[in-house]
Amino acid sequence: MRALLLFASFFLSCIFKANSQNIVQKIKSKYYTTKDTVKITTLNLDTLVFSGAEFNQIIDSLPSLYQEFVVDPDINYNSRTTTKAFLNKDGDIYMSFNSEVGQDSYYILYAYFLKQKTGEQKYSTRRTKLTQIYNTINRIFSRLNNGGTYFGINTEG
Repeated sequence: MRALLLFASFFLSCIFKANSQNIVQKIKSKYYTTKDTVKITTLNLDTLVFSGAEFNQIIDSLPSLYQEFVVDPDINYNSRTTTKAFLNKDGDIYMSFNSEVGQDSYYILYAYFLKQKTGEQKYSTRRTKLTQIYNTINRIFSRLNNGGTYFGINTEG
């Protein structure tokens, strides 16, 4: 009887593992691209450009960007499992998140995937309004502090 229970639990765990891998692969394939180039532009006109292969590598390496349940972007960034640099086909680094610019890129990717998940048009008005509010607050603090690099990076285009 014990052997039968062990066999059944092993068999079921294999089925669940295979099923969860299929679900992850299905979610990944939803975001994969067949385009030569992927261009992501924010409301502030910040732009990230990737080759299709580079973009798909990001999808493979950072599933936290498109996970089912939305997690705060700061928690998501600080708990990411990869700190590696992403290399293109020539071996050159095209993306790393271990700098201020890299962190900005991570947040742009986070926002891009969140927008893909929730729908481009569904929250468009709210998204635009929140960005305007954020930029207004940022300008106020910039003037109160006589400028600075933080405020320069975080202003609208």
